[in-house]
Amino acid sequence: MEEISNYFVLPVVAIALIAVSFAAPLSGVEAKAHRYSTIDGLRGYLATFVFLHHAATWYYFVHVQEWSYEPTKLYLHFGSTSVALFFMITSFLFISKLADAMGGQVDWLKLYVSRVLRIMPLYLFAIVVLFLLAGMISGFILAVPVRHLLTDAGRWLLFMEPEINGVPGTRYIISGVQWTLAFECLFYCSLPFMALLFFRIKSPLVLFLTAGICMAIFVYVIFTSYPERAWYGIAQFGGGIPAAFLQRSPRVRRFCSRFWMAPILILICYFVLSRYKSILAPLPFLGVTVVFTFIACGNSLFGLLTIRASRLLGQVSYSVYLLHGLLLYCGFKFVLGFPLGRRLTPLGHWVAMTGFCIMLMVLASLSYRWIEQPCINVSGRAAKSLRRRFKKQTGPFGRATEVNQSL
Repeated sequence: MEEISNYFVLPVVAIALIAVSFAAPLSGVEAKAHRYSTIDGLRGYLATFVFLHHAATWYYFVHVQEWSYEPTKLYLHFGSTSVALFFMITSFLFISKLADAMGGQVDWLKLYVSRVLRIMPLYLFAIVVLFLLAGMISGFILAVPVRHLLTDAGRWLLFMEPEINGVPGTRYIISGVQWTLAFECLFYCSLPFMALLFFRIKSPLVLFLTAGICMAIFVYVIFTSYPERAWYGIAQFGGGIPAAFLQRSPRVRRFCSRFWMAPILILICYFVLSRYKSILAPLPFLGVTVVFTFIACGNSLFGLLTIRASRLLGQVSYSVYLLHGLLLYCGFKFVLGFPLGRRLTPLGHWVAMTGFCIMLMVLASLSYRWIEQPCINVSGRAAKSLRRRFKKQTGPFGRATEVNQSL
């Protein structure tokens, strides 16, 4: 079996940018302007890199039937380092929100409603597709008791990865991407405690109790389902915290966004990607944190992160990230067929991946337009509706009107 090459990366990324530039506008998706435009662009590339990581993994998977077979250092980084940067983005954005509200209040209800409606609708869609595919594999014959199937469905809703209806390796159908959402949810649940401890933001007791219970649930999920990733996954959120404070200084933003800093950041990336297989060691983690900090503070890497195609790719990045595994499985199962996939050379494999990449951009644009965007748009109204309901009730820890003023 031939080894895959890194030379296929740039053509596939270029195809992704071109494809999303056409697919997103045709689907009604626009490149919206946000406060951190460089972060928006970075998201899109990270999601595409995760696709490339799993595309490389599938090449070895169909040839040697071993999911854990290690590709080159670059493709390994496309998986683990991209996820670490996603965690840094999350901590950067939400620590920035807490810093903005220092000593004041946070609209917790709006924050959590928006998070649920941002994450869960598309995830529910992915899980429905996953269960349908597992049903097709098992011939829609019930192989386990109904209560086990329902329990497994509940575990998938908590971002765990049990086998569905006795289908071995169910998680490979979705490329196991759901594990990161458990870490994201744990971080969101920790926000009220960090707000109180570090930003003097007081919140109602019922919020701390609810957040504490949810934290315990996700700690259980992480340490039982992903124990090997637990500590370093949690620690990677720390990489986004320095940027959250540094970007508040106009002087720092001006320095970080200077044109001549971009080649230095690229050299740091090259050093990390070429010398290490992951960023678990202190030096590569520090290097990636430095690069992320400069990007978060406004460095666009010669404008690459802020061009329209990059911002469009960032707009649909969650769909790219969550759905690419399902697309890869369906591609090998129903389009190529596993026997043909095993006969593909690296060149043939990446030609097929280029076609899958185009399909992924179309799928991601459509899912963003019809699943993500409608739910994002109603999050504000949903929070207001819940707040009105809470105001009519008296909770066990005090009057609901007092609670909701804090929310």
